[in-house]
Order: sequence, then structure tokens, then C-alpha cells
Amino acid sequence: MNKTYIIYLASGNSRRFKGNKLLFPFQNKPLYQHALDSLLKKYKDIIVVSQYDEILQYASQRGATSILCLESINGLSYSIKAAVNYLNTLEKPFQIIFMVADQPYISMKTIDQLMHSTHKLASCAYKDQVGNPTLFDSSYIPELLLLKEDQGGRKVLNKHPDEVEYIQVENIRELYDIDYQEDLKQQ
Repeated sequence: MNKTYIIYLASGNSRRFKGNKLLFPFQNKPLYQHALDSLLKKYKDIIVVSQYDEILQYASQRGATSILCLESINGLSYSIKAAVNYLNTLEKPFQIIFMVADQPYISMKTIDQLMHSTHKLASCAYKDQVGNPTLFDSSYIPELLLLKEDQGGRKVLNKHPDEVEYIQVENIRELYDIDYQEDLKQQ
């Protein structure tokens, strides 16, 4: 099995949330810490990409690699490319798992399943509903580097539908991400 790097995307602009949702208190700690703390307990090779110093400092103090990406204000592709440019300097082959920081209910069992995928592309799903996290083999780095503005890795996955393995999560809640303040109240 190839080495796996987990990219934790924590740079969102929270336009719909009307405030910085990643730093917003959720169940007694900032939202971004929920999945990140679980990852840090179990895995190595975690790379956090953010435009927020508080998040980067927290990640660094706990052993993750932190990448500042001020350009992420222009869209998701900038955070992805910041991580991929860093990874592109490392020995290949390897796998990349992209996670978003506003998905507090993702289980580490799901991350394990992604890591052990026998495919070069994978995405989490609940029945027919696809979501994050996603997995890419390092051979897809050139395509990830072509993403523009607010495009994410889903564009690459959609380009290769026959090559994608869909990892079924046990509960739809794992795919749930927080976009609006009202989403916090539904928990």
C-alpha cells in the first residue's frame, strides 16, 4: 500500500455562514477541531491548509504540517493546489485524501476504508449521494493542478467516473457539512 497524506482543508470563507464557521464554537470547541483532533489521534502525515493563523498554529503544535494559503480567499482550488504543490516535491507514488474542516461527524473507520481502497480514485457516499472525503492517487496531481477558482477535486473524479470507487458510509450524517448557522442548531 502506498503512503497516504491527509489534506485537511480549513480555509473556507464561510460566505453562507456569515462569520468564520471554522472558528465557531460547536460542541464545546471550534468546529475545525472536531475531525482534526480525531485524525491527529490516529494518523501521521496530516497536512492542514488554511488562511487562518489560529488553525495553522493549533495543527503545528500537534504535529501536523501547516500550509498558509492566503489565496484561498479566491476559491477552493487555491487550497488544493497549495497542498498539491507541497506534495509534488515528495517521493511518489502516494495517495492523497482530501477532507474538509466543516464535516465534524466523519468517522475514522471511513478514513481507514478510503486509505485501503484498491482504486486510484475514491469518494465517500451514502447510497447515491456522494460527498467528502475523497482519495486521489499521486498520478492525478497534474489534473488537480489545473483546477480553477472554486473548483474542487470532484471535477477530476467526474472526469473519470469508471475509475472511482464509492466508499459507503454507515450514516448520512458523516457526509453532513455545516454551511449555515442554522445547521448547528439541527445537531
